Amino acid sequence: MNEQAGAALLTDPMALFAYLAGVLGLIFWLSGLPQLRKLFDVTPPVLYAYFIPTLSTTFGIIPPASPVYDWMTRYLLPVALLLLMITVDVPAIAKLGRTALLMMLAGTLGIVLGGPVAFLIFGQWLPPEAWKGLAALSGSWIGGTANLVAVAESVGTPDSIMGPIIVVDTVVGYGWMAVLLFLSAWQGRYDRAIGARTEALEATNQRLAEMSAHRRPTDIRDAAVILGLGFAGAVLAVAAGARLPRVGDPTIISNTTWTVLIVVTGGLLLSFTPVRKLE
Repeated sequence: MNEQAGAALLTDPMALFAYLAGVLGLIFWLSGLPQLRKLFDVTPPVLYAYFIPTLSTTFGIIPPASPVYDWMTRYLLPVALLLLMITVDVPAIAKLGRTALLMMLAGTLGIVLGGPVAFLIFGQWLPPEAWKGLAALSGSWIGGTANLVAVAESVGTPDSIMGPIIVVDTVVGYGWMAVLLFLSAWQGRYDRAIGARTEALEATNQRLAEMSAHRRPTDIRDAAVILGLGFAGAVLAVAAGARLPRVGDPTIISNTTWTVLIVVTGGLLLSFTPVRKLE
């Protein structure tokens, strides 16, 4: 592994971080160009964000292992999760009403149970650690890409399984989204046929639109507070998670899992405070 790292074009920690940050920034900049909108509608930026660094390793641009990767996984993931949770508007979600919340919980429960059931049915043809990939995939379908990464790190999903899972997540997830977008043309007719009440959803959409319209540009003060809060919270969560015991044999709740749980809980609690205005 040391020979592979030494043969890479970039080995300096700062150069590695700059390269990965630059690739990520370029991908999301390109995704905003009107000329490439159709491409990124079909293949989302996260797909390129995963496979371009992988190809960079294959072609010897960056090493397969580096302390920088460990640092990014250990600290940048909690930072991102904390800042993401702070933006959650829990009261707005609650105002959707009992029916909408029950539907959301039913969908979540279906995904949570679907993973183990699928593994029980097809597990004999899959690698022993395939369940870790299903856990990461379930995390994505419940909470998006950030949740996929968080769950993958919590259960220790290996790269050999993570790659195919990213492809499955993209193909199935965006394929189903395309079906829903196609069917949305008949949404009004379907709502009238079943007598659906959409007042709460329309009110929430209106509130979100008003929030977007009144957002102010981020200034230096906001950026400093966001970075300070994110990294301070991440370091505290990592330190607290490292002190908590592992649960299960084999491990079900690791120190990383504790860190993620602490970050998510802390972020949700902060979303009820004026800190949420930083969004």
